[in-house]
Amino acid sequence: MIHDRLSARWVAVALILAALFLGCAMTQKKEMASLPISYAPGAGPPESYWPDPVLKATFERYWATRLAGQWEETWNMEAPYFREMASKRRYGILLKNSDKKRVLNITLRKAVKSKCRLYEIPVKFSFRVKEGNKKEVYVTDRWVKVSGQWHHVMRDPVFFPGL
Repeated sequence: MIHDRLSARWVAVALILAALFLGCAMTQKKEMASLPISYAPGAGPPESYWPDPVLKATFERYWATRLAGQWEETWNMEAPYFREMASKRRYGILLKNSDKKRVLNITLRKAVKSKCRLYEIPVKFSFRVKEGNKKEVYVTDRWVKVSGQWHHVMRDPVFFPGL
């Protein structure tokens, strides 16, 4: 009888621990929200902005994943040469706190520029930072089509000099 009570307690403890670990594992991935994308007046109409609808979908998936803090998934969307030459650990450090910023808007500026298979997308990110302040960051987001697939081109001369 004592043995049965001890066994029942161990089973209960094991179930509680399993539930805790499962709960922690499930909360690790931040939910990806739909992106608040708008087009600047000079960008042209959204339906003619993208040279390829697959690029639009890949751009949206990349930024939704990155802004949700899921950098390991965005790593797989980077250009093949970058993944070969860069440190995955260093990439993770760079993007570690991506999910801490609250994105207010992503504004696509001008039209997409093409250079061979490289496309440049001028983007303005608007973030809500501490104490309700707003911060705007302007970047040129680059994409390349390799073997029929779109890949993000990471450029950060401080974190990845020479790439």
